[in-house]
Amino acid sequence: RMLSYLPLCHVAERMFVEMGSLYGGTTVFFAESLDTFVEDMKRARPTLLFGVPRIWTKFQMGVYSKMPAQKLDRLLKLPILGRIVGRKVLAGLGLDAVRYALCGAAPVPEALLLWYRRLGLDVLEVYGMTENSGYSHVCRPGRQKTGWIGQNSPGVEVRISDEGEVQVRSGATMVGYYKEPEKTAEVLTADGFLR
Repeated sequence: RMLSYLPLCHVAERMFVEMGSLYGGTTVFFAESLDTFVEDMKRARPTLLFGVPRIWTKFQMGVYSKMPAQKLDRLLKLPILGRIVGRKVLAGLGLDAVRYALCGAAPVPEALLLWYRRLGLDVLEVYGMTENSGYSHVCRPGRQKTGWIGQNSPGVEVRISDEGEVQVRSGATMVGYYKEPEKTAEVLTADGFLR
């Protein structure tokens, strides 16, 4: 199950929700509005969720608005009770059924990833951009490291330029910007790698 909440034209929405539902037969729920987002999460109980760091931070701030960070931290440190509290927090956010949580589109603070891990949810980092259809790198369950965007996806070539810039190329990489050869030359190398 997935919850669709990003604009339908957003590359992450297209790749994770649209392609995920077509390719994997996933059931898609749609968020009614930003005001009903948490209620929509509870209704959908997604098993797969992609969120930008801002969404994951908003969830955290919502929890902190109901329980001070220090109190939650103390409870999570208790061996058995900590696990129960973590599950209850995730259920309150509609995240209790999530098996695959992804975060991308911007750098995510390590402390935020660790906070979710303490609740019992591993949020995996992904890397991609509109210019490569959001298809580049993804952490896999059990193989993630905080601050690492993961292994390159099948068919994705990656290299580091002499200047230290990460460059990727795959069949999903754009040919160029429409009628914008100068901008295209800024982001694509002569051999088709995306900067």
